[in-house]
Amino acid sequence: MADASAAQGERPDKRRRRSSKEVEAIIIRAAQEIFAEVGYEGATMREVARRSGIHEPTLYRHFPSKDSLFDAAVFAQFDKQLLGVYENAAATAPSDTEGLVPVLDPMLSFMRSDRRLVITALDRTLRPDARDKGIIQRSASLVEALIDKVSPLLEQHEAAQPFGGKDAAPALVALMLSSAIGLALLEPILEETRYSLSPESMVRQMAKRRMSRVGLDVANLSDEGSVKVIELIHRVLDANRAASQAQVELEHLARWGSTCPQNGGSVSFGPHDIEAHLHTHAG
Repeated sequence: MADASAAQGERPDKRRRRSSKEVEAIIIRAAQEIFAEVGYEGATMREVARRSGIHEPTLYRHFPSKDSLFDAAVFAQFDKQLLGVYENAAATAPSDTEGLVPVLDPMLSFMRSDRRLVITALDRTLRPDARDKGIIQRSASLVEALIDKVSPLLEQHEAAQPFGGKDAAPALVALMLSSAIGLALLEPILEETRYSLSPESMVRQMAKRRMSRVGLDVANLSDEGSVKVIELIHRVLDANRAASQAQVELEHLARWGSTCPQNGGSVSFGPHDIEAHLHTHAG
């Protein structure tokens, strides 16, 4: 009897009841697989329930419609995963040696890892009912959040200056996002061309494009050469800013000099007079 009781006591407890968050996580994983395989139109709530291993009424208690499930399985995950990459600003900020590559690389990596789900999301935004169902607005909010997250990284770094600096940051982020999506979707085709184009090499070429804006041939530059060119560009930009500031200060001084009283009258002189005076007394 004691042995039987001991044996009974060693039996494992009944299966633990899953929490609501655990059930939703299982549903979302199954939904992502199905949406990626057959798209939004081909997916059914019944198939999601079957693959999740739960009853259909349970699925509807967590997600009342396929649209709500699509938002949780696709857009909400994009929010979490793509935006989460840029939480570490130091790791994703532009660098002196790589330019915009650290900013663009995470976008490209994300698009490549979830290529089929990205295609499904884009396809959903092109459906006739996309605006009425709020899909366009949901997509726009995701892009806005990405721009808000990434723009400060560009605004604070010289890498964005040749593109227009702070004011151009939102447009530059949108352009980078478009490039990442395009490269990820076209990757299988690009690699089959006789040019053997890879997304990685194209990202680096696009990031270096800022150097070609000042008339430099960067096609055959080594890594060391690229660094030196970038340093030179930074010096040119600094010199341009200093020259602009000096010109403003010179004009202010000239305006003050035009009303400067001398010997009971006023003497008028302009920037050229000041420059001539400075050259005369230089040294």
